[in-house]
Amino acid sequence: MYFYEIVCYIILYHIPIFAAISKEDTMTDREIVLPIKGQRESSIRLYYSNSPQYDRPLIEHFHPEIEIQIMESGCGTYYYNGKTHTIQPHDVYFFRSNERHYVTNRTADANGRPSTSYGFYFMPEFIQHLDADVLGTKYMSVFSNQNLSFINHVPADSYAAKQIYNLSRDIVGEFEQQKPGYEAMIILHLITIIAIYIRYYSPDVIEKLQSQPKLSQSNLRSIQNAMTYIDEHFTSHLSLNEIAGVANMSPSYFSQIFKSLNGFSAWDYIISCRVTMAKQLLKETDHTVLDIAAKCGFNNSANFNRQFRK
Repeated sequence: MYFYEIVCYIILYHIPIFAAISKEDTMTDREIVLPIKGQRESSIRLYYSNSPQYDRPLIEHFHPEIEIQIMESGCGTYYYNGKTHTIQPHDVYFFRSNERHYVTNRTADANGRPSTSYGFYFMPEFIQHLDADVLGTKYMSVFSNQNLSFINHVPADSYAAKQIYNLSRDIVGEFEQQKPGYEAMIILHLITIIAIYIRYYSPDVIEKLQSQPKLSQSNLRSIQNAMTYIDEHFTSHLSLNEIAGVANMSPSYFSQIFKSLNGFSAWDYIISCRVTMAKQLLKETDHTVLDIAAKCGFNNSANFNRQFRK
């Protein structure tokens, strides 16, 4: 039930932000820390984006989280997989861990509405640790690097995108009206969104992905223990040998399994934890950049600046 609760909170906490967007170039995000199955806690970052017309140079953007983005209005150009792609209202986009992507320009749509979008980020483990095999590890391979047929763009004129968009708006209505059972309706709609995306693939692709070797439960637990250890010690000096020891694996085998499971390396995860903490401290404190870098585990400000910019 944990993933369902997480996705529910995504919408519940996001709704008030949507109504508050101005016509200026804004990016609003919020982080919610929620428990997942087991002893770890993990965070999910939510955002709404509203932008006037602009063009900007290509600076690829990537992160360890999986991202789902829905274009509410406006047009523009997305860059991913080495190509540019035209954005239309109600398009839906999915991006895997560390998949490079970037919006290079935004314009108003045919109805004169500015470019607005909303979406959320979540770590792959949110899907991995579903209680039931309805989604869970059974379908996690869809988001893995082994999926050479990964679908980033679900176009607005497709039946799947229309379903996903309508469900997301239905969720907004359920939240605003709060009729009896609205929590259950939100959960059911969001489960359906994930299932619709999986169903958008051809049966042959799903069958091929599911036929690939799966990680054992013991390996899953070992990686989970290692991630818990990173969560608790990322502000300290960490070595690959130390983290692999927590997982009871050799460094090389641990690195292989960790990346195979998550789509990013253990070091990527450490940096992500440190930068996330740094962003919070920059927003909420008056500490100097040098102090924040040290508090978050960076050995010098130059390293911090490089990783933060990246």
